[in-house]
Amino acid sequence: MKFIRYLLLFSVPALLYISKIQAQTNIGIRAITFNSHFGNDANQELYSRNIISNGILTLEPGLMFSLENFVNSKISFQFSSAMLWDQVDKISGVSQILLKYQLLRSWKTTVSAGFGPAIHYRQSRSSIPEYLDEGIFTDNGTWQTKISWLSGEISLQYFLTKKTDFLLSLNHTQAKAIGISAGFRFWLGHTGRKNKDKGCNCPSFR
Repeated sequence: MKFIRYLLLFSVPALLYISKIQAQTNIGIRAITFNSHFGNDANQELYSRNIISNGILTLEPGLMFSLENFVNSKISFQFSSAMLWDQVDKISGVSQILLKYQLLRSWKTTVSAGFGPAIHYRQSRSSIPEYLDEGIFTDNGTWQTKISWLSGEISLQYFLTKKTDFLLSLNHTQAKAIGISAGFRFWLGHTGRKNKDKGCNCPSFR
């Protein structure tokens, strides 16, 4: 299927990262919890997971995995892939390549933002009789795909140990939705990150 070829294309940077794992590389796992759908959607009446009506807040559980490599103390590249049970009880997913920048650092907390391309994929809606096709996805058999040239995330990281951080983030989980996720990231290598801040055993770079 075409969407599998797209996934393989988006996975190449991750494979390159793995071949050059250093102390400034981390892997993350996050649980996706809630999504907020924006824009006009002709199918809002079909949403079965509304917490707040019209898709303002929906319960859409899923998992996101990420691999991040830092160029320096503030700039990094991140590959991530997520799957979730979406608002119409189908499987949806996204794979992203993001250029991230650290916006804020205060003791044990950092805030970062990242932007880059993504591919969104989901199970076909053809089995839902009342579903109105908006024409933004391409059919690939039982799956549908859409490339977004501008995707992103905003994340908060809180230092737990030298090799572990807590993550809380807003992610572009669907073509017209933002998701809330929480989890952990784990720094690779034998020593984790180097410390330089006095009075705080916080991760940083020399």
